[in-house]
Amino acid sequence: QAVKALPDSAEYFWLRGHSYRYHIPAMAAWPDQVPARPTFIGLVLGVAAISLQGCQLEIPRHSIGNWQKHPNYLTTYEFTPPGADPAVAGRLNSCQTDAPSALQCSGHGQCAPWFESSTVVNSTVSKMKFCQCERAWADPECRTQRKSQLTAFFLSMFFGMFGADQFYLGYNVLGGLKLATLGGGGLWYIFDIVRIGSTPVFSAEKFRVAQDMHHWAFVLLTLCLMGFIGFAISIRSISSQRVHKAREVILLRSDGAQTFGPGQYGSRPVGNM
Repeated sequence: QAVKALPDSAEYFWLRGHSYRYHIPAMAAWPDQVPARPTFIGLVLGVAAISLQGCQLEIPRHSIGNWQKHPNYLTTYEFTPPGADPAVAGRLNSCQTDAPSALQCSGHGQCAPWFESSTVVNSTVSKMKFCQCERAWADPECRTQRKSQLTAFFLSMFFGMFGADQFYLGYNVLGGLKLATLGGGGLWYIFDIVRIGSTPVFSAEKFRVAQDMHHWAFVLLTLCLMGFIGFAISIRSISSQRVHKAREVILLRSDGAQTFGPGQYGSRPVGNM
């Protein structure tokens, strides 16, 4: 095909044997417009680089280290003799001091060797002793009273639908959720009964509850509870079925009385008596 004369701002290109017209802007206007875009991009990158975190001239410093903001284990559970300064006389282990035996382990335990003498060759290491607390007490100095597993189990069994067991263990948020959902529709209630009764669980103080409940008692009480629940459900189901059957019988009798009329259904003539 013959190419016709075109102005300077237009040009033809060929695609599959057909000619198409494509408009090209005048080249004279390009040099004034090209530098605007790189300048704008460079300005944006410069502002972003200056505003980045870490470009400040002053380096932020902490007056107290982050690890020191948390409670210190050595300070929380240290032993201090009566009348002594904790900053000077504080010790982590009361069994390694010359304190009387009545003051060691807060009176709720006894000092026991950490290693057996037959397994340790060094005599200095074999003399290390630590507090062995009674069943109802915890922490390195036996000052924290444990929660009772038996109490938590009975609360879970009788008032677990209302979150009483979680409140007793110190989990107030979980207790509120359990109260709002009525024991999670029964599933959470049964789960906590088995969980609390089968093993000593942790309380909110991060210590296990006192293991004052025998396993056979947990099994026996759980079987009795499940049997009672099953019996109650059965009685409820039987009562509902009996009420339903009685309603059907009353409806059948009323339909029969309306069909046969008075004196014709279920009655005998008076003269034949």
